[in-house]
Formats: sequence, structure tokens, C-alpha cells
Amino acid sequence: HNCAICNAGVKLSHGKGHDTMVRKPGEVLCVDLFGSREDMYALLLTDKATGLMYGNIIESRSEASTARIAGLKFLINFFPMFGKHPLILRSDNEFDTAEIHDFLISHGMKSELIAPHSSFQDVTAERANGLIQERIRKLLKQAGADTTFWPFAFKHCVFLNNIIPMNWKTPNPVSLAIGISLQTPTQLLAFGQEVFVHDKQEQNKLKSKGIASMFLGYAKEGFVPSLSQVILYNLTTGQIYRTESWRAQPLAFALRQSRYKRTKLNLFASQCRKILGLQFSAGNDPSCAQDTKI
Repeated sequence: HNCAICNAGVKLSHGKGHDTMVRKPGEVLCVDLFGSREDMYALLLTDKATGLMYGNIIESRSEASTARIAGLKFLINFFPMFGKHPLILRSDNEFDTAEIHDFLISHGMKSELIAPHSSFQDVTAERANGLIQERIRKLLKQAGADTTFWPFAFKHCVFLNNIIPMNWKTPNPVSLAIGISLQTPTQLLAFGQEVFVHDKQEQNKLKSKGIASMFLGYAKEGFVPSLSQVILYNLTTGQIYRTESWRAQPLAFALRQSRYKRTKLNLFASQCRKILGLQFSAGNDPSCAQDTKI
């Protein structure tokens, strides 16, 4: 290996990633972006020690810095409640911006960039991306839904990752992050499950007040959101609801039922921004109130 000709034939390395020793939750956060799917992107922040995930949907790659800062603010507020504080943010060079550097410095954090074209150095982020994308495909396949529903499947996958134990020996990521045993909720709804919503506009007492809908996920932000409020897709009008007045049909997936005519979902990024409650959205949108149509 002392020959200059041999050394000049260096190949792309696929060696090991960073060997940073991480012992405490929140010590190292890994971030990555994937998309575009239906003109939207997904930003995913993953805690290296526990596997805890935080995800957001954005409209373009130009919003990545703003969305990442919003996610960091959420995690910086979350971890100190349990005696922890994020120290390092690992990412690729796409997130090497002055805006992010200034934010990290102001919060006592450091940026750790991987080498160009060396995604293997950020194994945590790449593994999390692959895992979430695989689960999205499975949820859409199970529900019989097309890819226009992927933002909701993404949010639901992140929720399931945080609340379901990794195996019978290891608690769920939320429990590992906060250091308190958190019981996994029982009887969770399946993505795409048939759900009936109470129709408050129907005045005829002899008519059924249930509107056939499809379950898209649980509403409200947080690692353990409220299970009483759900996000639903109206199978007749194609509208999206957030409501607490619902009843699920066991073991039935709405779009697989032959009695329902498939309505095209006109899902735009602005609608996703409203109904999914992105953290970096400014102000409170009255159209996002519960039981309202988007």
C-alpha cells in the first residue's frame, strides 16, 4: 500500500459509522430527510440512545432548516423535564446552514456532520428512514390506500414506533427516554380501519347518524397523543376530519369494502400542514378545531 499508483485507485469506503459512545437519552440526535412523495417531504429526528422519533411533513427542501429547528425546540423542551439535555446533532451536509449553527450555539449544542456521500456514517438516521418507509408501505397496502395518504401513514408510523416496545425485554422508546415505565395503550386502531363519525347536522331521528370514514391516525401532537381524538377520511366526500365522536368497525378496512366508491383524495401540502399540526406553523388556525372539516 506504499505505491502511489495503488493508493490512487482508492474506492468509495463502506466502513463503519461513527463510534460515538452514547449512554444517555437525548445525548445524540440524528436527523435526515426523505421524499419527495406527492410533492411533500418527511423530516425525521431520531434519538440514538433510545430510538425515540420525532417527525414532520414539509412542502419543500427549502423548509428543512426551519422544520429541523422546530423539531429541536420540541426535543430541547422535552428532555430537560426528565433531567436530560441534547448535546450533539448529527446530520449530513444538507443541514449545514448558518441558521442551524446559530440555533445550536444558542442552546449549547454542537453539530456533527458526516462526510459527503457517506450515509453509512449516520447509521441511526438511515436505519430509522428505512424502517419508517417500510412500515408506510405496509400500512398503505393493508388499508388498500394509494400513496396520497402517505403523510398520515408517516405520522402514524412514528407514533407506533415510540409507543410499542421493541421486544419483550426492552421497553418502548418513550419509556427509555423519560426513565419511567409507560404502559402501551391497548386496542389501538389500525391505519385504514373503518370508522363511523357522529353526524351533528342530521336532524332526522329515524336516520342513521353515522358517517362512514377511514382512520388516518390519532390527533394532537406529542409522543403519546390523545387516543380519544382521531383523524378520519370521509369516504363519501373525500374530506378530512378531526373528531372525538366516533365508533370503529372491528377488523374492517374501509377502502377494501366493495360498498364504498373510492373518492379521489385531493390532498395538498397546505391541508397536511393544517390537519397534522406542524410545529413550525405560525399561529392557531381556526379551521383545525375539533369536529371541523379540512
